[in-house]
Amino acid sequence: MNFYRRRRPQLMLAVTTAAAATFLATAAPAGASGVITESAPMPTPVAGPCEIKFDANGIGWVEEITAGKIARYDPVTGDVYEVPVPTPASVPGGLDVGPDGGVWFTEVAGNKIARLDPNTLAFQEFTIPTPLALASIIIPQLGVAVSDDIIAGPDNAMWFTEVGANAIGRIDLSTHVITEYPIPTPLAGPLIIDHGPNNTLIFPESTANKIGQINPFTGVITEYTVPTPASVPQGVTTGPDGAIWFTETVGQKIGRIDPVTHAITEKSIVSLFNLRPLPGPIVTGSDGNLYVAEGGLVLGSNVGRYNPVTNTYTPIPLPTPLGGPCDLTVRGNSIYFGEFTGNRIGKLTV
Repeated sequence: MNFYRRRRPQLMLAVTTAAAATFLATAAPAGASGVITESAPMPTPVAGPCEIKFDANGIGWVEEITAGKIARYDPVTGDVYEVPVPTPASVPGGLDVGPDGGVWFTEVAGNKIARLDPNTLAFQEFTIPTPLALASIIIPQLGVAVSDDIIAGPDNAMWFTEVGANAIGRIDLSTHVITEYPIPTPLAGPLIIDHGPNNTLIFPESTANKIGQINPFTGVITEYTVPTPASVPQGVTTGPDGAIWFTETVGQKIGRIDPVTHAITEKSIVSLFNLRPLPGPIVTGSDGNLYVAEGGLVLGSNVGRYNPVTNTYTPIPLPTPLGGPCDLTVRGNSIYFGEFTGNRIGKLTV
């Protein structure tokens, strides 16, 4: 069943004042390399901002997990507008801007994939057709598929993870038909999905201790076992060397999968100055380094920088203690992220 609702801009929950344009900086000047600055707090208290993606006009769109809203963020003025998701308590999850210009996001508890028109602020919702999943038996209020993250594929479609259905889903942008591809390993726990080498898509299998890779044109899934047992892989990205890089949240390591030999190497990021990094989402910065959100939903305080040439890891602290950097997005020479517990938008200049 498809659901469509239009909301006029004047009905949007608004807004920060001009003071929201002012960033709270660390001791170093704003814009300096290696410095994190923060926006004013989101208009809704305890909104739970996580992922932010930018459209062609440079406007950022943020999922607010606990508030059940999508926020429009202007990085120039700092203004924030919040738009409630039509389905109550749907828990908006991962978000991405599609090739059609729409802001697409998952509804973790709503069992839907949704699209927000950035111009009219009209929503469309598409129910995931999964008939049965383990999550719906154990925790019925979570819905069925438990879709967690979404990304634009190379094939005019949006691809998303389904933790409850143990599958990778695809919604066609022209027909809105949803197709699901079961993961070979049961109870794999797919979370984040990202672009992989050679037009593939990659995702962690957090409970199966594997990294998955799907060919979006054939639907074939390949799995790679992480050497460290019970490491709980979470973040995935394609590195500057074309390899698959990933994080191990419990293993507290960064891993690499060679795109040719498929050999896996790992590097611990624990140090005397950073005993509990808990690495999560990972991205490749414009400077060729890898950047890692530490902690996220478990009160992290750093964004880590990993140099893949020297194998050195440097934690960069947030101005807000226990701010919980939730996900990372590269935009030019900056990395943006929502602070789940800090209730702000962070920006790291690389």
